[in-house]
Amino acid sequence: MIHSRRQLLTGLVLSCFLRRAHAQERKRRVAVLNGVTRYAEAEALIASFRDKLADLGWRLGSNLELEVRWSAASADSTRKAAQELLEWKPDVVLARNTISVEKLLELRAELPIVFVSVFDPFGSGFVTEVARPGKNITGFTTHDYGMAVKWIEFLKLVAPGITSVALMFNPETAPLP
Repeated sequence: MIHSRRQLLTGLVLSCFLRRAHAQERKRRVAVLNGVTRYAEAEALIASFRDKLADLGWRLGSNLELEVRWSAASADSTRKAAQELLEWKPDVVLARNTISVEKLLELRAELPIVFVSVFDPFGSGFVTEVARPGKNITGFTTHDYGMAVKWIEFLKLVAPGITSVALMFNPETAPLP
């Protein structure tokens, strides 16, 4: 259910970006940069995203073109996929994870970027505040550093003898906490 809600919200944000030019009678171009290896859940999210856009009046082949790129969550493959999408000249990009947004900004993407599943949009420098993200970017995050304390508290309740906790991350694809 949470994916459906996130997809609906993302569809609404993208629809707002696209609506401004709706009267121009040309197909709007939406690019999706998936910074993950292709897998069934991600494919289902893209299908759900298409369905939500259709519910909002954006139909493939009619008033919408959709281009999706997948990368293996490596810096090089994500940069290449981002470059390909920018050359396609979309009206807006949906970027799915931190490295996708990072590579789009490195390539100086001037178009609107909507992100999902970004670990720390503030720490990464993508946005400056919630009310006014700044630049050409907005989106949703599934993580909040403030919750980390609660996670530790919960761990101590479940396993009172725990003495250390480790956080694993890939420094190539995630910002340092």
